[in-house]
Amino acid sequence: MGWDCKECGAEENPDESIECYSCLFLLFHPLKLVSADTGRESKKIKLKLAFGKKLLDEFAGEDAQFASEPQFRVFPNPLKQWVLETVQSVKNPTFINGSEPIEDQTVLHQGDIISIGSRRGNEDKMKLMVHVEG
Repeated sequence: MGWDCKECGAEENPDESIECYSCLFLLFHPLKLVSADTGRESKKIKLKLAFGKKLLDEFAGEDAQFASEPQFRVFPNPLKQWVLETVQSVKNPTFINGSEPIEDQTVLHQGDIISIGSRRGNEDKMKLMVHVEG
């Protein structure tokens, strides 16, 4: 079966594929993370990307110092949703919307807040808002 690309017309892209084999058109919208502290944005994320102290330091402000290398990964799943996957060996856990620390993977939604905090529940650091373009 497969799907036809609405960008270039290429036929029979595999159903499980998230991009066109011919023109690399994506079936989902790119993601950006916006720092609540600095107002700066990450670069557009189109495929799997690991976020750690070095990359976060470029736009997330001084609280990036609390991140590990890497801290978390984001990637699109076959359902065309963005997913955040945590790294198990981090010094400070990753939170979504201030809830319990993320232990494995969670689907991201427009406006979600990703933060880093301590296991003791101290103030969250490095708040990043999820922005799905499109």
